[in-house]
Amino acid sequence: MKKTLIAMAVASLAATPVMADKKSDHNFFGQAKYEMGMVKNANGDNQLQNSWYGTRFGVHGSEDLGNGMKGIYRVMGNVTSGANGPTQANNFAFNEELWAGVAGDFGTIRFGRSDHAHKLAVLPFRAFTDTLADAQAFNAARWGREMGVHYRTKNMNGLTINANVAATGNETDVNAGISAVYSTGDLRFSVSYDSRGSDTEDDNYSAGIYYKAGALGTGLLYESLDGGDEVQITLPVTYRIDNTTLRAAVVRLDEDGSDATTNVAVGGIYHFSRKTNIFANVWTVGDNDDTHFGFGMQRSF
Repeated sequence: MKKTLIAMAVASLAATPVMADKKSDHNFFGQAKYEMGMVKNANGDNQLQNSWYGTRFGVHGSEDLGNGMKGIYRVMGNVTSGANGPTQANNFAFNEELWAGVAGDFGTIRFGRSDHAHKLAVLPFRAFTDTLADAQAFNAARWGREMGVHYRTKNMNGLTINANVAATGNETDVNAGISAVYSTGDLRFSVSYDSRGSDTEDDNYSAGIYYKAGALGTGLLYESLDGGDEVQITLPVTYRIDNTTLRAAVVRLDEDGSDATTNVAVGGIYHFSRKTNIFANVWTVGDNDDTHFGFGMQRSF
């Protein structure tokens, strides 16, 4: 009898957290990624380097609040840079996303550090995400995250609007952004405006069109940066053949008072599975004659 009562008590205690949290779900995600590449160091010399770009870990989840609403959150970090440069991995920090929010028929509101409106507009135009090539100018400008309040509408017949506002620490000044993305068939159109506080000379604009049909993905992105002092044009191309993805990108940067520079990158990814791949990239930066390369492996979970 005593053993039966003890067993019932243990079972009851074990079940209590599950019963209390039966409307919630929590999911871990991330990836391990390593790359070795030949890049320029701070002195302008070619140097063989290690890279952990893209190695990250996080957890996200939701809770049913009733009436069609859910409480949501995400905490995500990565391997941070060390004292000897961005390819020297020292430690891990939750420095990418950290937000709590709520979702419903009105859309989604996130409070904390999250993707800003401009990033959500230019997502497809970054062909070399989290690689050494990407780190050396093959990403869309103003790609990143920001502290603040973020809002996204629901999909309205192909149209989604994103907005964010963040404090600058300068009296009542704020940074703010808004973007619109419209998808129809194989085409995706996007525009964005990013205000850098009260100084309009730092504002950014973008407009892009992206085509995705079957194995092919390509597009054209125009970005006006720092109030028009810089113009960046990005042309990415990806093509999937069985287990191999071929990719290329051309990025042209025209800075006011300086000669325009063109960066070119090509590469390939071999997919062992949906979550495991190896990759190799070759690129040049700034119209120079130096050719850089990198190769690595990624495992997602």
